[in-house]
Amino acid sequence: MYRRMLPTILILVGCGNDDAGPSTDRRMLVSGSDMGPLIQNITLARGSSAVSSALVTVNGVVLNETVAGRYSGQLPAYLAVGDTLRLLVVAGADTIAATGRVPAVPTLITPMSGATISIPTPLDFTWIDTSNPDVFRAVIQYNGVLEISSYLGSFRSGVVVTSRIPKTATGLSAYLDAYDDGTFTGPAHPASKMHVRQAGGRVGLVMGP
Repeated sequence: MYRRMLPTILILVGCGNDDAGPSTDRRMLVSGSDMGPLIQNITLARGSSAVSSALVTVNGVVLNETVAGRYSGQLPAYLAVGDTLRLLVVAGADTIAATGRVPAVPTLITPMSGATISIPTPLDFTWIDTSNPDVFRAVIQYNGVLEISSYLGSFRSGVVVTSRIPKTATGLSAYLDAYDDGTFTGPAHPASKMHVRQAGGRVGLVMGP
């Protein structure tokens, strides 16, 4: 189960024809699922339909379609921080290319190992980073559940809510990940992102009284 909280949500409302039908946008949505220095996972879709039987490569390595519209594989060796991931998708007459870079490992300053969660007070996160990725995700994990707050790459602090965490929660930990969204060319949906992830360190947390 994933729960997300964005620090700022902007809603744009436009005026249009009340008789307008459903969207006819057939551009392909390309979604990286935690692409990283080694493991690669890509999902392809048009509207609500999976895009199957596509040729998908990352740095020349062909990814296998494991389920409809989802392509997975592994590079021959780990990439270094700053190295480039080159994604190529060929689906019928459409060709999409994207490039992203491996972010630096963010250094989590707070919380420290053994920090106490005091429900319902949000948990403060602060960190150091040198690569300025597109997005940071600050995470509290417990019982296999994630509480997540996402922040732009210019941020160096934030909070994660604790009000939904039960007092009986076990396996409490916190970590921070950095993401590069990549740059796309070709008929890609504007919401497409590579989500090249660099995992930060993980620290154990303690449930407060």
